[in-house]
Amino acid sequence: MALLDPIAARTPADKADKDAQKRLSRAKILRNVISAKLPSCKLDDLKTMTSEWLHGMLEASYPFERELVDDLEHANPDDLAQLTALLDGAAECVGRLCGLFALAGRLKSGGGGAEGDDGSGAAPSSAVDDHSQGGGQGDGDGDGDADADADGDGDGGGARMDRAAAAELVRAAVASGAGFQEVVPSGVPGTQVLGADMYEALCWRRGALRYYVASGGIQRAMGGAADGSDGAEVNRRAGRAAAPHASLIEASVDCLQLLLDARLDASAPPADRELPRVLQYGVYSDTHLLALAFISELAYWRWAAAELGAGAGAGAGEASESEARGDADGTARRWFGRAAVAVHRYLHTVDVLMEGCMWSTKRSRELLRLLGCSRHDVRAALEAEVGVEEREMAALKLAEGQDAADGGGAGGGDGGMECSVSDSGYAGGGGPGGGSSSRKRGNKKKGGGHKK
Repeated sequence: MALLDPIAARTPADKADKDAQKRLSRAKILRNVISAKLPSCKLDDLKTMTSEWLHGMLEASYPFERELVDDLEHANPDDLAQLTALLDGAAECVGRLCGLFALAGRLKSGGGGAEGDDGSGAAPSSAVDDHSQGGGQGDGDGDGDADADADGDGDGGGARMDRAAAAELVRAAVASGAGFQEVVPSGVPGTQVLGADMYEALCWRRGALRYYVASGGIQRAMGGAADGSDGAEVNRRAGRAAAPHASLIEASVDCLQLLLDARLDASAPPADRELPRVLQYGVYSDTHLLALAFISELAYWRWAAAELGAGAGAGAGEASESEARGDADGTARRWFGRAAVAVHRYLHTVDVLMEGCMWSTKRSRELLRLLGCSRHDVRAALEAEVGVEEREMAALKLAEGQDAADGGGAGGGDGGMECSVSDSGYAGGGGPGGGSSSRKRGNKKKGGGHKK
């Protein structure tokens, strides 16, 4: 709980969120009660204490984060470091709680498949592996509310229903007025223990903060390269600008990927994963879609840093060190593939799966163009992806419609709803919040400012 102290001390009493303070107070009381009972304490009490503190922390730290994100160019690096440490410390606490639930047999079998050992992704990994390319390929069948096994009988990993029984359960639940996510618990450990809303809010806050910091630094270093300039030169400039932020970019991608994977059920057989494509991508809300857009841009920057960033002293048209050595360790190739997949999935979602949703595709199309200006083959990188031809046909149709309307916004949303913030160029939804939450723990209010 001391993690919040440096930030709480900076918040005037008259500006402190009252609800957040009440939650933090309840969490403190619970901690004192649990400490007095140790080593005999209930796992559900630990969960309640952690949930109250996490909820209060996310709300209480929001004004501080908003202040920093709104003026990143002049933000104190120590303040950013404190906020990052707070959010990462919270994730570490969640990971420990998930570990206790696993030891008690309270997690659904196979639930840890998406996140490794800690259950929360507390220390963002820089690895780029096959799983991360597959973002959100699980069954995504609910919010994983731990109350489904709150009686402590340890049957959270019991036998799987057959599909007919599961369908009947859902039909009965919907008829009773319950939401789908209230009925079918699943997901990674953090989702199972805290519920999707709370866990995804934490993943989003950790990833989005890093994105905004990296984006601001890169855009300032590039001096705002205009769309339509020479692609190879833009890539080179992006690589040089992104190279100093490589580890930050990787950490941001890891956190945002945890958001997209939060409802992944690694134990589900392939036959049970026949979801709509948008859910297989991990897109359950506007914030998930924004996270996918952010990942595409971050992956592009990381590829450019790996392939072109090492030759910071090279002039225009000169080969960088990475180009000269042919990407011996494969880092550039992997990040290129990841960027191509993320851009494709975002465009496929906006132009085809959610046609007419009025999200901007301008920046994503520019990223696809820039990737096409490299020595790598975009089409080959998307060989395992579905919907490529469908997405290309939608893009062609959109272009024809724009020509006919003399530049009018049509189809997937390059029209009047566009809102470019932090130079990201994405429109339409979600802010730096946390998924489906409308409370400040999710920050759907302005704060870095993606808004409709």
